[in-house]
Amino acid sequence: MISQKQRKELALIKPPKYRLKVQKHLQDKGIKVSTSFIGQVYLGTRDNLEVAKAIAVVFTQHQKETLEEAKVIEGVFNQYQKDKDSLKTNVVDVC
Repeated sequence: MISQKQRKELALIKPPKYRLKVQKHLQDKGIKVSTSFIGQVYLGTRDNLEVAKAIAVVFTQHQKETLEEAKVIEGVFNQYQKDKDSLKTNVVDVC
C-alpha cells in the first residue's frame, strides 16, 4: 500500500497518464490489472505490492526522462548564449 506521505512525494513527479503506463509495464511482465485498480493502489485504498512496485518504476523512469530533457534544453540554451556572446565580441572587433 502506498502511504499518504509517499503519495505526496510521488505527486511531485507523477507522469501524465501514469495508470496506462503502469498497466503497460505490468502487462510486459505478464500481469493484467485494470487502470482503476492501479488508481486505487496509488490512492492507498487497495494493497498490492506488484502494482506499487510498478508505480514506483514508472514514476522513476518519468523522473529520469524529465531530468534528461531538462539537461538537453539547458545545453541548447547555454550554446545559444555562447553563440550570442561570441557574435557580440565579433561585432565589437570588426568596428
